[in-house]
Amino acid sequence: MNVLAHRLTDSIKVAAQSGMSGGNPTFAASTTVKARVQEGRDRSAPEIAHTHTIHTLTEIAASSRIWLPGDAETAANARMPKRVSGSPNPLDGATVWKVLV
Repeated sequence: MNVLAHRLTDSIKVAAQSGMSGGNPTFAASTTVKARVQEGRDRSAPEIAHTHTIHTLTEIAASSRIWLPGDAETAANARMPKRVSGSPNPLDGATVWKVLV
């Protein structure tokens, strides 16, 4: 078990892009991902307009749709990642993903 897993106390919904239809993206059914969601801007990325920072052990593609805890799972409420980055946890080597939305 990852040493940071106990800190992932939120659940988000993620729908990965599955293709294109008529020039518009199509998405797979959403899955639940354990995460830590922090409201507010990440100080290390002031140049990116975003309202929340998500940390998770599950890679999220930049083309995915994300619903935060409490969001109704509709297209209008879907958030798109502004930046996705991964870095190894020095305690166990597992990749921790940071997503700005």
